[in-house]
Formats: sequence, C-alpha cells, structure tokens
Amino acid sequence: MFWFAALRPLLVYTQIYDSFCVFSMNFRGYGMTSELAKKKLLDARRMIDEIDSKLVDGLNERFILTHMVGLLKAEYKLDPIDEIREAEKLAALRALCEGKNLNPDFVEELFRRIMEEVVKNHRNFDR
Repeated sequence: MFWFAALRPLLVYTQIYDSFCVFSMNFRGYGMTSELAKKKLLDARRMIDEIDSKLVDGLNERFILTHMVGLLKAEYKLDPIDEIREAEKLAALRALCEGKNLNPDFVEELFRRIMEEVVKNHRNFDR
C-alpha cells in the first residue's frame, strides 16, 4: 500500500503543473524579481526532491514485496518470469497514463527495466 502512497504527490501533478505554468509566466518578465524567482525555483526543486525520495522509498517497498514473491516462486519451483502477469501489468500501467502528462512508452520502458531487475533477482534463488 505504501507504493501508492509514495506516488500520491504525482496524482496532484496537474495542480503542481498549473502552479508551475503560473510561475513560468511570472518568471518571463511579468514583474518577478530575481530573488523571488530564485525562491520559487528552490521551492519547486525541494518539491521534486521530496517526490524523488518518495519514489525511492516506494521502489524499495516494491522490491521487498517482489523479494517475497521470488521466495514463493523458488519454494514452489515456479518460473521467475510470469509473462502473462507482466503483459497485463504493462498494459495497466499504460492505461494509467491516460489523461496525464505522461508518455506511456516511457512509463512502460521504466517498468520493464524494474521488472527485469526483479526477474534477475528471482533467478538468484535456489530452485
């Protein structure tokens, strides 16, 4: 469940993006002082750093859970790759990109890489 909580800031991305657009208009010469621009930039970067930290925490939690899955697969002599599950998961992730400012190809590539790492880890378990 933490995985979803870690991504919660991304769910309000549109609100952040809207704020950033306002920031951008102000930054382009609509009266923003250089000190105010620096402060807003630092604030935006702080928010990015917080999201990055939550993404790393969520990824850690995900790998803890996939480690447990790997142990179960090893115990029951199951294949480390579940191609049906992987295809369903990637399709679901692509669908989650709809209506968001996210490139589904990028999201799929990112999760394919995560899944490759999981399978690599699962292959290290004794079967």
